[in-house]
Amino acid sequence: MRTGEILNVGLQCGGGAAAAYLDTKMADKKLGPLSLGAALAIVGVGVGIAGIGGRMSGYALKLGTGAAAFEVGKLVANKVSGGATAGVRGVRGIAGVRGAQALPVARRALSPEEWDAVTQNLRAANRAA
Repeated sequence: MRTGEILNVGLQCGGGAAAAYLDTKMADKKLGPLSLGAALAIVGVGVGIAGIGGRMSGYALKLGTGAAAFEVGKLVANKVSGGATAGVRGVRGIAGVRGAQALPVARRALSPEEWDAVTQNLRAANRAA
């Protein structure tokens, strides 16, 4: 992978991380009706499209698109869960999407007897095949 490609991926991931940081640590601060993460997305994409700053505008565009991706994901998470997620931390509360199963729960370890039964069934199936 070329160094430029690594930088591009890092900038986009960094834009999303910056938006997440701004939205969680500075949730009480707004820029008009927008959260600081949404403002970062708009400014980054705007500067990138306008071409202000030469090569730096490309970096701003990548940061802005990463931040925009985070903001869109946050909006979708809020809609799916019925508005229950106030920010990034609330996303853990999503149980499923309209009939889809929830995330698997932790399971207890098998007892030695249960493990023997499972392995005997596997051995019998392998012998039969």
